[in-house]
Amino acid sequence: MGSNETRDYAAAIRLSDEGARIEVKDPELLGYFAELGESDDFTPEFVQSNPVKVRPPDSVCDDPQRIRQILTAHPVWAEYDSRCIGCGRCTTSCPTCSCYSVHDLTYAENPKQGERRRQWASCMVDGFSDMAGGHGFRAKHGERLRYRALHKVNDYKARQGEEHMCVGCGRCDDRCPHYISFSNIINKMTDVVEQTIAADHAQGAN
Repeated sequence: MGSNETRDYAAAIRLSDEGARIEVKDPELLGYFAELGESDDFTPEFVQSNPVKVRPPDSVCDDPQRIRQILTAHPVWAEYDSRCIGCGRCTTSCPTCSCYSVHDLTYAENPKQGERRRQWASCMVDGFSDMAGGHGFRAKHGERLRYRALHKVNDYKARQGEEHMCVGCGRCDDRCPHYISFSNIINKMTDVVEQTIAADHAQGAN
């Protein structure tokens, strides 16, 4: 997902049987190591490949609106209506999820006093998208997963113009009690986009 490498760190340390090799980038830390009187050409190495291969949708289509149009109404999400149980473990383990809800609290001692609290929440759990009048968006689990997946690997990058929100850590894959793989979901999304575009081109050629 393009998040395997960074230069934004203060120091890098690699421990081995031979000792420690250190690269210090933060000037405030240099003083702690200067008295050692040793220098090293160590630079950290980053993971360059992963056994799990992931292709985000923008690898086959550079139009985020087209990607959203193709995937929003596609039946690929229907299988998750029964597989996903809406527990929210994928979002609570995600380093980039920040959804919250707001609750008003009153006190029994003085009902005229209270407070409004912002509480960590999840777009995958029941009730998160409920509205006044009994209305609610994304009642089905597959619809919630579609919203989350598009946000992580399409919508965020379309708005910010940088990287995808998903960093490819795999925590959601590890946490899901029903073994739903977000990596597989991303690849399915890309396959759907690729197949749809190919079918459109073939139809246009005819």
